Formats: sequence, C-alpha cells, structure tokens
Amino acid sequence: MTIKQSINSRFIEAVEHLVKTRKVKSKSKIAQSINISANALSEIKGRRCSVSIEAIIRLCDLYDISLLYILKGETTIEDSMNYLTINEAAKTIGCSPLTFKKFYADKLKRFTVKSNSKEILFDKEEVLILKKELTNE
Repeated sequence: MTIKQSINSRFIEAVEHLVKTRKVKSKSKIAQSINISANALSEIKGRRCSVSIEAIIRLCDLYDISLLYILKGETTIEDSMNYLTINEAAKTIGCSPLTFKKFYADKLKRFTVKSNSKEILFDKEEVLILKKELTNE
C-alpha cells in the first residue's frame, strides 16, 4: 500500500468512526463541513481519488483528530481523539512546546504511541483540566 493509499484509508476510517460513534449524523454532513462533496468522499472511499491536504486539515481541526493519526498512522483513531502530542497540548494551553515541556509536561501522565516511538502523548482531558486551572489562577 502506498503512502497516499494509507492516508486515504485512515481518513475514511476517521470519517466512519465519527459516524459510528454518533459524533456526526452522516458522512454527507462531514463532507459538507470539510468543504468537499459527498461524491468526492465516495470517490476517496472507493480509492478513485486521493484526499486533499486541505480536507485532512479541516477534518482534524473540526473533529479533534490528530494529524499524526491520519498522516503517519502512529496511533489508533480512538487515541488520536483522546490524546494530544506535545505540540497539540502546548497549543491547547496557549504556550510554546518548549514552555509546555519545561513547566507543564511533568504534571501530566504520559503515553507513548509505540514502544519504539519517541512520540509522547498526553491525555486530552488532563490537558483541558490543566488549562482550566491555569485560566482560573
């Protein structure tokens, strides 16, 4: 399977997961929300065309799916929606990744994506709780 095919497959898996878990009513609603036609989504699913980077970014931004999952497949769809990379966690808190790592990372549980991976993930709920605590201080 080529990289493009893998990205398309994970994109479709994410779309189907959103519908299956009832976060979105239908695939056509997702297509509309990411500015592609339902027909284009069908073409991507049928492997007749590739998903655009713009559609990937919109999907990830709108539905809190990690780009790591779609582009590299380093997590599962569930983990991509429940865990944040250090960059995503820093953005959520409103600081740089370096500041997050220096001051906040040790306060949260860490998860590794794979045993041989250097990528560290943080529980999204914990990051949101930390953000709330920081804004209330």
